[in-house]
Amino acid sequence: MQNFIVIIFLLAISVSHAQKNYRIEDTIWTYEKPRGFITRSDNFERVIQTGTDHIKKTESKSSNDDVILISIAKSDSSDVNMVLASYKNNINIKKFSLKEYAYKLGEYFKRNPSEENDEQNLSVEVVEQTIDNKLFYVIEREVTLVENNYSYISAYYVTEIDDKEFSIVMVSDNESDRRKIEKSILTSKFK
Repeated sequence: MQNFIVIIFLLAISVSHAQKNYRIEDTIWTYEKPRGFITRSDNFERVIQTGTDHIKKTESKSSNDDVILISIAKSDSSDVNMVLASYKNNINIKKFSLKEYAYKLGEYFKRNPSEENDEQNLSVEVVEQTIDNKLFYVIEREVTLVENNYSYISAYYVTEIDDKEFSIVMVSDNESDRRKIEKSILTSKFK
């Protein structure tokens, strides 16, 4: 009996260490990264610079309060099989509504990267998804590079939490990792 209690205690500790809490203003998001994935903190400067360059080209306004909560990947140098969660001001949601903004993002993802690439098949779909009683819009994008016989799927989960645009981005090029990533996102909690 004593061994049973020790085992239960150790299981509870291991579960609590696997989950991590992130603050989005007044809301706490509890997320557990999939097994085999590592937390990474590199490439943010490159991503930020790319975004800044795009904003300058399109003469858009950037958000000045972007907060990256977590970035995980299958390996430290991977550009696929990864998750990035962040939040920023909700200026676009206020301007359009969450649903309309999600569909505008879907249209944007259909056009970019450039439509000039004939060796690429692209499909984009916008769907509703509830995660712990919060409505998200998910923009799913599947890209197949015909010449390389390579495909990947990205999904952009977006919602509004505490007057902020909260988003989770996942990119995967295989079914096994995609299922792990989706499960980690769909079982996350908000309180």
